[in-house]
Amino acid sequence: MNYINVKKMLFIIFTLLILIFIVFGINRYQNPNFDFITYLSGTSSFFVAILTVLYVLTTTKQLEIMNKQLNQMEQGQALKSQPFPILELVKIELERPRFFYTPPKDEYSFHSKIYMKGLLNNLLDEPVICIDISAEILLPSENKKLKMTTKRIEALKGKEQTKDGVIELMYPSDYNATFINAIRENKVNNRPKLSVELLYRSISGGYFCQNSIFHVLEKDEANEQLKQWNTYIVSFNTKFRDELDFLKKCVNHDEKWDKVFSDIKELIVADLGDESRITFDSRAIYGSFDVKSISKEEYDSKVKKRNYGVFLGKHPKPICKENSSK
Repeated sequence: MNYINVKKMLFIIFTLLILIFIVFGINRYQNPNFDFITYLSGTSSFFVAILTVLYVLTTTKQLEIMNKQLNQMEQGQALKSQPFPILELVKIELERPRFFYTPPKDEYSFHSKIYMKGLLNNLLDEPVICIDISAEILLPSENKKLKMTTKRIEALKGKEQTKDGVIELMYPSDYNATFINAIRENKVNNRPKLSVELLYRSISGGYFCQNSIFHVLEKDEANEQLKQWNTYIVSFNTKFRDELDFLKKCVNHDEKWDKVFSDIKELIVADLGDESRITFDSRAIYGSFDVKSISKEEYDSKVKKRNYGVFLGKHPKPICKENSSK
Protein backbone atom coordinates (compact mmCIF):
# COMPACT_ATOMS: atom_id res chain seq x y z
CA MET A 1 0.00 0.00 0.00
CA ASN A 2 1.72 3.21 -1.17
CA TYR A 3 1.59 6.72 0.28
CA ILE A 4 -1.10 8.03 -2.14
CA ASN A 5 -3.49 5.16 -1.30
CA VAL A 6 -3.03 5.78 2.44
CA LYS A 7 -3.89 9.48 1.98
CA LYS A 8 -7.06 8.58 0.07
CA MET A 9 -8.10 6.09 2.75
CA LEU A 10 -7.55 8.61 5.56
CA PHE A 11 -9.52 11.28 3.67
CA ILE A 12 -12.45 8.86 3.16
CA ILE A 13 -12.46 7.90 6.86
CA PHE A 14 -12.32 11.57 7.92
CA THR A 15 -15.22 12.41 5.56
CA LEU A 16 -17.28 9.48 6.91
CA LEU A 17 -16.69 10.62 10.51
CA ILE A 18 -17.91 14.17 9.66
CA LEU A 19 -21.00 12.82 7.91
CA ILE A 20 -21.78 10.45 10.83
CA PHE A 21 -21.35 13.35 13.27
CA ILE A 22 -23.82 15.46 11.26
CA VAL A 23 -26.32 12.56 10.94
CA PHE A 24 -26.13 11.82 14.68
CA GLY A 25 -26.52 15.53 15.44
CA ILE A 26 -29.68 15.80 13.32
CA ASN A 27 -31.05 12.60 14.86
CA ARG A 28 -30.38 13.97 18.34
CA TYR A 29 -32.16 17.19 17.48
CA GLN A 30 -35.22 15.30 16.19
CA ASN A 31 -35.18 12.66 18.94
CA PRO A 32 -34.11 13.97 22.38
CA ASN A 33 -33.87 10.36 23.70
CA PHE A 34 -31.20 9.42 21.15
CA ASP A 35 -27.86 8.70 22.94
CA PHE A 36 -25.64 10.80 20.68
CA ILE A 37 -22.43 10.42 22.70
CA THR A 38 -22.59 6.59 22.98
CA TYR A 39 -23.20 6.01 19.28
CA LEU A 40 -20.55 8.55 18.28
CA SER A 41 -18.03 6.96 20.67
CA GLY A 42 -18.72 3.45 19.34
CA THR A 43 -18.41 4.58 15.74
CA SER A 44 -15.18 6.42 16.51
CA SER A 45 -13.74 3.29 18.19
CA PHE A 46 -14.58 1.28 15.08
CA PHE A 47 -12.74 3.70 12.83
CA VAL A 48 -9.80 3.87 15.25
CA ALA A 49 -9.52 0.10 14.96
CA ILE A 50 -9.53 0.41 11.16
CA LEU A 51 -6.82 3.08 11.36
CA THR A 52 -4.75 0.85 13.66
CA VAL A 53 -4.93 -2.01 11.16
CA LEU A 54 -3.95 0.35 8.34
CA TYR A 55 -1.03 1.63 10.42
CA VAL A 56 0.24 -1.90 11.12
CA LEU A 57 -0.04 -2.90 7.47
CA THR A 58 1.69 0.26 6.32
CA THR A 59 4.50 -0.08 8.89
CA THR A 60 5.06 -3.76 7.99
CA LYS A 61 5.27 -2.89 4.32
CA GLN A 62 7.73 -0.11 5.04
CA LEU A 63 9.89 -2.47 7.09
CA GLU A 64 9.91 -4.99 4.23
CA ILE A 65 10.98 -2.28 1.81
CA MET A 66 13.71 -1.08 4.21
CA ASN A 67 15.03 -4.65 4.67
CA LYS A 68 15.04 -5.18 0.92
CA GLN A 69 16.93 -1.91 0.40
CA LEU A 70 19.43 -2.91 3.11
CA ASN A 71 20.03 -6.31 1.49
CA GLN A 72 20.51 -4.63 -1.88
CA MET A 73 23.02 -2.23 -0.33
CA GLU A 74 24.94 -5.11 1.28
CA GLN A 75 24.90 -7.07 -1.98
CA GLY A 76 25.99 -3.97 -3.89
CA GLN A 77 28.90 -3.45 -1.51
CA ALA A 78 29.93 -7.10 -1.86
CA LEU A 79 29.75 -6.91 -5.66
CA LYS A 80 31.59 -3.59 -5.80
CA SER A 81 34.88 -5.18 -4.71
CA GLN A 82 34.67 -8.78 -5.89
CA PRO A 83 37.53 -11.12 -6.81
CA PHE A 84 37.69 -13.02 -10.08
CA PRO A 85 39.48 -16.39 -9.85
CA ILE A 86 39.59 -18.42 -13.02
CA LEU A 87 40.96 -21.85 -13.95
CA GLU A 88 43.35 -21.70 -16.90
CA LEU A 89 45.31 -24.20 -19.03
CA VAL A 90 42.81 -26.96 -18.24
CA LYS A 91 43.88 -30.46 -19.26
CA ILE A 92 42.70 -34.04 -18.73
CA GLU A 93 45.23 -36.77 -18.00
CA LEU A 94 44.44 -40.47 -18.31
CA GLU A 95 46.70 -42.74 -16.33
CA ARG A 96 47.88 -46.08 -17.72
CA PRO A 97 45.65 -48.81 -16.21
CA ARG A 98 47.02 -50.23 -12.97
CA PHE A 99 46.30 -53.18 -10.70
CA PHE A 100 44.71 -52.15 -7.38
CA TYR A 101 43.82 -53.85 -4.13
CA THR A 102 41.23 -52.13 -1.89
CA PRO A 103 41.64 -53.43 1.70
CA PRO A 104 38.38 -52.18 3.26
CA LYS A 105 36.32 -53.96 0.60
CA ASP A 106 38.86 -56.74 -0.05
CA GLU A 107 38.52 -56.08 -3.79
CA TYR A 108 40.92 -56.33 -6.72
CA SER A 109 40.54 -54.14 -9.79
CA PHE A 110 42.36 -53.06 -12.93
CA HIS A 111 41.52 -49.60 -14.22
CA SER A 112 42.73 -46.10 -15.01
CA LYS A 113 42.56 -43.01 -12.88
CA ILE A 114 41.55 -39.74 -14.54
CA TYR A 115 43.03 -36.39 -13.55
CA MET A 116 42.06 -32.80 -14.29
CA LYS A 117 44.83 -30.22 -14.12
CA GLY A 118 44.72 -26.46 -14.36
CA LEU A 119 46.22 -23.23 -13.08
CA LEU A 120 44.11 -21.07 -10.73
CA ASN A 121 44.61 -17.35 -11.25
CA ASN A 122 42.90 -14.43 -9.46
CA LEU A 123 42.66 -11.76 -12.16
CA LEU A 124 41.49 -8.80 -10.01
CA ASP A 125 42.97 -6.92 -7.04
CA GLU A 126 40.45 -8.19 -4.46
CA PRO A 127 41.61 -11.21 -2.41
CA VAL A 128 39.53 -14.39 -2.66
CA ILE A 129 38.95 -16.95 0.10
CA CYS A 130 37.49 -20.47 0.52
CA ILE A 131 37.82 -21.49 -3.13
CA ASP A 132 36.30 -24.91 -3.86
CA ILE A 133 37.20 -26.31 -7.29
CA SER A 134 35.09 -29.25 -8.42
CA ALA A 135 34.61 -30.93 -11.77
CA GLU A 136 32.60 -33.59 -13.57
CA ILE A 137 33.45 -35.45 -16.76
CA LEU A 138 30.30 -35.60 -18.87
CA LEU A 139 29.87 -38.68 -21.07
CA PRO A 140 26.93 -37.97 -23.43
CA SER A 141 26.98 -41.41 -25.08
CA GLU A 142 26.70 -43.11 -21.67
CA ASN A 143 24.42 -40.43 -20.18
CA LYS A 144 26.80 -40.52 -17.26
CA LYS A 145 28.85 -38.13 -15.09
CA LEU A 146 32.20 -38.97 -13.51
CA LYS A 147 32.39 -36.80 -10.40
CA MET A 148 35.93 -35.85 -9.44
CA THR A 149 37.30 -34.97 -6.02
CA THR A 150 37.06 -31.34 -4.83
CA LYS A 151 40.12 -29.20 -4.17
CA ARG A 152 39.97 -26.47 -1.49
CA ILE A 153 42.24 -23.41 -1.72
CA GLU A 154 42.03 -21.34 1.44
CA ALA A 155 43.03 -17.94 0.00
CA LEU A 156 44.56 -16.11 -2.94
CA LYS A 157 45.77 -12.53 -2.95
CA GLY A 158 44.75 -10.14 -5.67
CA LYS A 159 46.38 -10.93 -9.03
CA GLU A 160 48.01 -14.07 -7.64
CA GLN A 161 48.31 -17.63 -8.91
CA THR A 162 48.26 -20.73 -6.74
CA LYS A 163 51.59 -21.05 -4.95
CA ASP A 164 51.69 -24.82 -5.35
CA GLY A 165 51.35 -24.45 -9.11
CA VAL A 166 48.95 -26.77 -10.91
CA ILE A 167 45.59 -27.72 -9.37
CA GLU A 168 44.86 -31.45 -9.65
CA LEU A 169 41.51 -33.21 -9.25
CA MET A 170 41.01 -36.97 -9.62
CA TYR A 171 38.37 -39.49 -10.58
CA PRO A 172 39.75 -42.71 -9.09
CA SER A 173 37.50 -45.51 -10.32
CA ASP A 174 36.69 -45.72 -14.02
CA TYR A 175 36.33 -49.50 -13.77
CA ASN A 176 34.62 -50.01 -17.13
CA ALA A 177 36.89 -47.74 -19.22
CA THR A 178 33.96 -45.45 -19.99
CA PHE A 179 36.24 -42.45 -20.58
CA ILE A 180 38.47 -44.39 -23.00
CA ASN A 181 35.41 -45.52 -24.97
CA ALA A 182 33.99 -41.99 -25.03
CA ILE A 183 37.20 -40.26 -26.16
CA ARG A 184 37.47 -42.72 -29.08
CA GLU A 185 33.91 -41.93 -30.27
CA ASN A 186 33.61 -40.94 -33.93
CA LYS A 187 30.71 -38.56 -33.27
CA VAL A 188 31.93 -35.28 -31.81
CA ASN A 189 28.77 -34.79 -29.75
CA ASN A 190 29.40 -38.10 -27.96
CA ARG A 191 32.93 -37.26 -26.85
CA PRO A 192 33.65 -36.28 -23.24
CA LYS A 193 33.12 -32.80 -21.89
CA LEU A 194 34.44 -31.32 -18.67
CA SER A 195 32.17 -29.28 -16.39
CA VAL A 196 34.04 -27.12 -13.84
CA GLU A 197 32.49 -25.25 -10.90
CA LEU A 198 34.23 -22.76 -8.62
CA LEU A 199 32.67 -21.70 -5.32
CA TYR A 200 34.36 -18.82 -3.53
CA ARG A 201 33.95 -15.87 -1.20
CA SER A 202 35.22 -12.31 -0.99
CA ILE A 203 36.51 -10.76 2.24
CA SER A 204 33.73 -8.16 1.97
CA GLY A 205 31.08 -10.87 2.47
CA GLY A 206 30.12 -11.88 -1.07
CA TYR A 207 29.40 -15.47 -2.14
CA PHE A 208 29.95 -16.51 -5.76
CA CYS A 209 29.47 -19.47 -8.07
CA GLN A 210 31.33 -19.80 -11.38
CA ASN A 211 30.59 -22.47 -14.01
CA SER A 212 32.24 -23.38 -17.30
CA ILE A 213 32.22 -26.34 -19.70
CA PHE A 214 35.09 -27.56 -21.88
CA HIS A 215 35.41 -29.88 -24.85
CA VAL A 216 38.00 -32.61 -24.17
CA LEU A 217 39.96 -32.69 -27.43
CA GLU A 218 40.83 -35.97 -29.09
CA LYS A 219 44.45 -37.01 -29.57
CA ASP A 220 44.91 -39.00 -32.81
CA GLU A 221 48.44 -40.11 -32.01
CA ALA A 222 47.21 -41.79 -28.81
CA ASN A 223 44.46 -43.83 -30.47
CA GLU A 224 46.47 -47.07 -30.73
CA GLN A 225 47.61 -46.80 -27.12
CA LEU A 226 44.03 -46.18 -25.96
CA LYS A 227 42.87 -49.20 -27.94
CA GLN A 228 45.55 -51.34 -26.29
CA TRP A 229 44.61 -50.14 -22.80
CA ASN A 230 40.92 -50.72 -23.43
CA THR A 231 41.51 -54.26 -24.71
CA TYR A 232 43.67 -55.07 -21.69
CA ILE A 233 41.02 -53.80 -19.26
CA VAL A 234 38.30 -55.87 -20.92
CA SER A 235 40.37 -59.06 -20.95
CA PHE A 236 42.12 -58.62 -17.58
CA ASN A 237 39.86 -60.86 -15.47
CA THR A 238 40.13 -63.66 -18.04
CA LYS A 239 43.87 -63.29 -18.54
CA PHE A 240 44.60 -63.49 -14.80
CA ARG A 241 41.69 -65.70 -13.70
CA ASP A 242 43.79 -68.20 -11.73
CA GLU A 243 45.93 -65.56 -10.05
CA LEU A 244 42.87 -63.52 -9.03
CA ASP A 245 41.14 -66.61 -7.65
CA PHE A 246 44.18 -67.27 -5.47
CA LEU A 247 44.36 -63.67 -4.23
CA LYS A 248 40.63 -63.57 -3.44
CA LYS A 249 41.04 -66.57 -1.14
CA CYS A 250 43.44 -64.62 1.03
CA VAL A 251 42.57 -63.13 4.42
CA ASN A 252 46.15 -62.63 5.53
CA HIS A 253 49.41 -62.17 3.65
CA ASP A 254 52.40 -64.38 3.20
CA GLU A 255 55.21 -64.68 0.69
CA LYS A 256 53.00 -66.55 -1.80
CA TRP A 257 50.42 -63.77 -1.87
CA ASP A 258 53.10 -61.13 -2.22
CA LYS A 259 54.76 -62.97 -5.10
CA VAL A 260 51.49 -63.50 -7.03
CA PHE A 261 50.54 -59.84 -6.61
CA SER A 262 54.00 -58.71 -7.76
CA ASP A 263 54.00 -61.11 -10.70
CA ILE A 264 50.73 -59.65 -12.00
CA LYS A 265 52.15 -56.14 -11.81
CA GLU A 266 55.34 -57.19 -13.60
CA LEU A 267 53.36 -58.81 -16.41
CA ILE A 268 51.29 -55.64 -16.82
CA VAL A 269 54.48 -53.57 -17.14
CA ALA A 270 55.84 -56.06 -19.67
CA ASP A 271 52.67 -55.79 -21.77
CA LEU A 272 51.82 -52.08 -21.38
CA GLY A 273 55.09 -50.48 -20.37
CA ASP A 274 55.92 -48.38 -17.33
CA GLU A 275 53.31 -46.15 -15.70
CA SER A 276 52.49 -43.23 -17.96
CA ARG A 277 49.73 -40.76 -18.74
CA ILE A 278 48.03 -39.53 -21.89
CA THR A 279 47.30 -35.80 -21.80
CA PHE A 280 44.25 -34.31 -23.54
CA ASP A 281 43.91 -30.59 -24.13
CA SER A 282 40.59 -28.81 -23.65
CA ARG A 283 38.73 -25.94 -25.27
CA ALA A 284 36.10 -23.82 -23.53
CA ILE A 285 32.62 -24.14 -25.03
CA TYR A 286 31.46 -20.75 -26.26
CA GLY A 287 28.75 -19.23 -24.06
CA SER A 288 29.12 -21.78 -21.25
CA PHE A 289 31.01 -19.48 -18.86
CA ASP A 290 28.83 -18.02 -16.11
CA VAL A 291 29.54 -16.30 -12.79
CA LYS A 292 26.90 -15.09 -10.37
CA SER A 293 26.44 -13.89 -6.82
CA ILE A 294 24.62 -16.38 -4.58
CA SER A 295 23.18 -16.30 -1.06
CA LYS A 296 25.00 -17.69 1.97
CA GLU A 297 22.36 -20.45 2.26
CA GLU A 298 22.89 -21.53 -1.36
CA TYR A 299 26.67 -21.43 -0.87
CA ASP A 300 26.50 -23.58 2.29
CA SER A 301 24.18 -26.06 0.55
CA LYS A 302 26.62 -26.47 -2.36
CA VAL A 303 29.64 -26.86 -0.05
CA LYS A 304 27.93 -29.71 1.83
CA LYS A 305 27.69 -31.68 -1.42
CA ARG A 306 31.39 -31.41 -2.22
CA ASN A 307 33.55 -34.54 -2.35
CA TYR A 308 36.86 -33.63 -0.69
CA GLY A 309 39.63 -36.18 -1.16
CA VAL A 310 40.77 -37.91 2.04
CA PHE A 311 44.06 -39.76 2.52
CA LEU A 312 43.22 -43.10 4.08
CA GLY A 313 46.80 -44.10 4.82
CA LYS A 314 48.51 -47.43 4.25
CA HIS A 315 46.70 -50.70 4.80
CA PRO A 316 48.10 -54.11 5.70
CA LYS A 317 48.26 -56.79 3.03
CA PRO A 318 45.83 -59.74 3.31
CA ILE A 319 46.51 -63.15 4.79
CA CYS A 320 45.85 -66.33 2.79
CA LYS A 321 42.71 -68.17 3.84
CA GLU A 322 44.51 -71.48 3.47
CA ASN A 323 46.92 -70.38 6.22
CA SER A 324 44.39 -68.51 8.34
CA SER A 325 43.97 -71.37 10.81
CA LYS A 326 47.68 -71.42 11.62
